[in-house]
Amino acid sequence: MAIMFLISRLGGWAALAKVCPAKRRPRGPEFRGLSLQIRPATSYGGCITAIFSPDGLYLVPLVIFRFGHRPLLIPWEQVGASVERKLLWVRFVYLPLTVRGRSARLRLSRKAQDWLQGSETTADWRPTLAPAPDVGAPRSPFQRNSSWRGR
Repeated sequence: MAIMFLISRLGGWAALAKVCPAKRRPRGPEFRGLSLQIRPATSYGGCITAIFSPDGLYLVPLVIFRFGHRPLLIPWEQVGASVERKLLWVRFVYLPLTVRGRSARLRLSRKAQDWLQGSETTADWRPTLAPAPDVGAPRSPFQRNSSWRGR
């Protein structure tokens, strides 16, 4: 438990929770097993549950990793347009998050991608994401300072 608490403090989750606390669990489509990377070096691989709600992007880790990790509710204004990256033949799609200078990215599952694009589901609302950046330009502070740029 002490290690999880330290990860939340040193890795940036606690700072995000102060700025974007979730007061309650919202309603909306839920996607499990997503990965979140918080700059500079914290990674929550496959242990994030995300709920896409009209209020924002709700993020919470699995119960076994939750100590010291309060749920987040990130407003859609702080979520950028999806970014696609390829590594060999594998395609990854990320949502860049920028909250008060802290950058992160959420790797989406295929189901989450389909929902955001509006295929196979009908919803009364869809999030309005920041416009897609110019091709070749750094997309966020996370990518400007990251070795992931261009991959």
